Amino acid sequence: MKRIFLLVMLFSMMGSFAQSSSYNLGVNYNAGIPYRNIGNKVVADVDFEGSPYIEDTFVKGRILSDDEKNGREVFMRFNYVNNLVEIKLDENQEKSSFIPRVSDIKYDFGNYRYVLKEVKDVKNGKTLDIYYIEFYNNEDDKIKFIAYPELEIVDNSGYTTGYEKRKPNIIKPNLKYFVQNGNKLTEIRLKAKDFKNLFSDKSKMESYFKENKIKDEQDVVAMLEFYAE
Repeated sequence: MKRIFLLVMLFSMMGSFAQSSSYNLGVNYNAGIPYRNIGNKVVADVDFEGSPYIEDTFVKGRILSDDEKNGREVFMRFNYVNNLVEIKLDENQEKSSFIPRVSDIKYDFGNYRYVLKEVKDVKNGKTLDIYYIEFYNNEDDKIKFIAYPELEIVDNSGYTTGYEKRKPNIIKPNLKYFVQNGNKLTEIRLKAKDFKNLFSDKSKMESYFKENKIKDEQDVVAMLEFYAE
């Protein structure tokens, strides 16, 4: 607890970054139209609609370390553009702070948590530390249900006449879901068919899939808990 407390206090005292800096990471120019780097993508620098956060507001949760169960309660939200967690010590606190990526620190939101994972960029071979969302983790059976919050940009810039106003670009999170079973990682959709292909090795699952639908993450968690029984 002491280590987490010091980490939280240090970056709270440093103050918050301006929220515009969350996605204004640079400017390029093409044919006279300014372009902006958002995450690892470049789009025309027009007005943007949408939020860079997964959660609409700051949510009460806990910061946990690998060797601590209780953790520290704070108010948090996740910026999927910068892939960083933003916190407040108090809900009514005016300033907020982004916490740097620390490998053994997890951010628990109740039904899910953000966990740091080391991945390799297939384009350049570099190793990156990114947060993914962990909905389910059965360490005994070595089964995880996770998602990566990818930045999706709807680029509405285009070229218009002098009489038309450019439409704003839209940013939104696109969750890519995965099931890790042992050392095998499989990308899936939130559809029963995808899970039938992975979890039909037990006879009881046939009736389960007939009687239950999979529409969201909690449906998947309920299915995995039944599978593990």
